[in-house]
Amino acid sequence: MNPSITRTSTADLYDAHVMKNYARAPLTLARGRGAQVWDDEGKAYLDFTSGIAVSALGHCHPHWVAAVQRQAAELIHVSNLYRNPNQGELARRLVGYAGPGRVFFCNSGAEADEALLKLARLHGMKKAGGVEAKCYKVIAAKQAFHGRMFGGMRPRRRKRSSTASARWCRALPSAS
Repeated sequence: MNPSITRTSTADLYDAHVMKNYARAPLTLARGRGAQVWDDEGKAYLDFTSGIAVSALGHCHPHWVAAVQRQAAELIHVSNLYRNPNQGELARRLVGYAGPGRVFFCNSGAEADEALLKLARLHGMKKAGGVEAKCYKVIAAKQAFHGRMFGGMRPRRRKRSSTASARWCRALPSAS
């Protein structure tokens, strides 16, 4: 199948081809600079979402753009199956700031959330002499977004589950 190129609005493309898992604003963002973004009609906005915490440093800062261009000219991506000098140095610096230990590099927030839950569980079991759910609880806010992986979605369930996760995950009551 060779789809032809057809010019259509971004909204129409989203309606036809993108899953409706978000209540999207009727806005098409086309570019950004610092804390400002512009829609496809040139109207400026302050970006208070930061790409849901992905672009917390703002958009298109000249130093960041230059660093990305330098790195792209050298090496784009290396799997965690291999060592990389820059990643090793970053790990050293992070441990220097955070304290003794090691760094876990992952590819997504979902992978980071799942790793956090597994590491908390491992730590709790180690502390309790191998007994599961004795020394740890995961605390989550009710009606809040905790990711799309099963571990992150567990706190949003309305009915108590009979699975093992029900023993270690509790949701906090809402503030209202």
